[in-house]
Amino acid sequence: MHPCSQQLKHLSEKHFVAHEILGLLRSQPNMTPVNIVNEMQCIHCVQISYKVAWEARKVTQTIINGNHEDSYAAMPSYHEQLLEANPGSLFTLERTATNQFHRLFLCYYASAKFASRAKRGEYDEELIMEQLALNRSFFGDEGLG
Repeated sequence: MHPCSQQLKHLSEKHFVAHEILGLLRSQPNMTPVNIVNEMQCIHCVQISYKVAWEARKVTQTIINGNHEDSYAAMPSYHEQLLEANPGSLFTLERTATNQFHRLFLCYYASAKFASRAKRGEYDEELIMEQLALNRSFFGDEGLG
């Protein structure tokens, strides 16, 4: 087989698999390439390599989440939306000399206000711990982050 034909076959396999696993990765975003190989074998009776599964997963993640460049380009809009929804919050985006992302600092106004009051002793530590316990029982540990 000619090398160009092999590359085209590999590319088409990767996109076929990406299309087939799109729904699975939406519901199971931590799915591994090994799981993808197994799913393709079980559901479609198709043998694919680990490499094809890995690359199909990357294609699918880009379809679901977008790419880094688009996400970075959306930062100014995100900044505006965040400050509109959370007045008084601090949002600082730092870039390198080549205009690449360096770091982001975000401090919500409500958090800063709470920390300031707690530092001045306006909040009782027992009351805070009680509130955290209530939040855990209502939201679970995931609801606290």
